[in-house]
Amino acid sequence: MRRDEPRMIIGEELMSPRSFARVAKEITQKYEVECQSKHVENRLKTIKSTWKIISDLCYMKSGFGWDDNLRMITCGEKVIDEYIAAHPEHEAFLNKKIEMYDEMALVVGKDMGTSQIGEVALAIKKLGDDWFDVKDFYDEVMKTEGFDEFTFASAFDHLVENEKVAKAFMVKSARLRRAWLEGFFNMNA
Repeated sequence: MRRDEPRMIIGEELMSPRSFARVAKEITQKYEVECQSKHVENRLKTIKSTWKIISDLCYMKSGFGWDDNLRMITCGEKVIDEYIAAHPEHEAFLNKKIEMYDEMALVVGKDMGTSQIGEVALAIKKLGDDWFDVKDFYDEVMKTEGFDEFTFASAFDHLVENEKVAKAFMVKSARLRRAWLEGFFNMNA
């Protein structure tokens, strides 16, 4: 690494633009999706921020605990009510299983070594997969007018099974979504 090359510290590891490029390349090859260094760097910043919140909550002195089996931060109802009143954005981390905890620990934990780049790529990919909230996606599909609920349900099921198509559907305008749905219904009528 050149001395003037910008670096990011993840765990104890210095991450350079070359490291981000290697992880992006690994994700692109393994999952056949376009991934760039900036995507990896931005995702790592988000993961680090989330990890910091989790770590801070785990080590608070009064009323908070950690259940290793359930992978959740535990606290009593009175403690949670008082804390959420001051920090409503942290509610998702309290008394609820922290999905992808192990993957976050691998990515930003202190044990990360350079030989783990493939595992890190896999963990980042898994952490990025949580974009898909099925309930929100269902609501988006159902917003289109002109079709009955049963017809929508078949399109919804198809999209949920085909992640790349679902992602493309979500970024389309309402007019293009309607055109896609009409085409889908015509092909499957």
